[in-house]
Amino acid sequence: MLSLPFTYMPDPAPKSIPAPAATPTPAPPKPSLLDALREGNAGYKKLWPFIDKYRFTFIASIVAGAGSAILTFAQLRVIQFVTKRSFGGGSDAATAKTSVVMHGAFMDMTLHQPPVAPALGYVMLIGSILPLVMVAKCLCDYLENYYMTWVSLKVMHDLRIKLFNHILGQSLDFFNKAKLGSLISRVANDTRSAQLAITAVTG
Repeated sequence: MLSLPFTYMPDPAPKSIPAPAATPTPAPPKPSLLDALREGNAGYKKLWPFIDKYRFTFIASIVAGAGSAILTFAQLRVIQFVTKRSFGGGSDAATAKTSVVMHGAFMDMTLHQPPVAPALGYVMLIGSILPLVMVAKCLCDYLENYYMTWVSLKVMHDLRIKLFNHILGQSLDFFNKAKLGSLISRVANDTRSAQLAITAVTG
């Protein structure tokens, strides 16, 4: 019997099929200013029941902040007035302006008198107001920070008491499943974030 030589021919390697190109996911739409304001106000709406207990102190802090802004503007105006009258008034008084006025067929030369510079005592009186404005501004800043910090600490205290009482009211199964670090973070760090959010109202 005649035997033919047998040669093993391996199967050709399967051609790799290119994966379909992934379609890029569209970027999420950028929120509008109105949506951002609504999202930001949602957290303050939840905190308002706690702030409402100290509403008068909270309003006093906002009023003190508004007073500080007004006094800052007044301070700049006083500095501008004193600087202009003290260093810029002499140039106006040193020069006189002449103007030509036509009256029919005649030409009149009119010499305008230079503006009268304010008296030195008047400038010194306005300048003496500057230290009073600065002291009043510092007082408003102090009251604003003191009242707002006081309200934020009271709100944080109330939040921690309510959250702690809520945790104590849970079942034993809840404490078996919950992580101790997560509970501590909820009581300490989350309430701290709420306090910083209240302080940022005027900060």
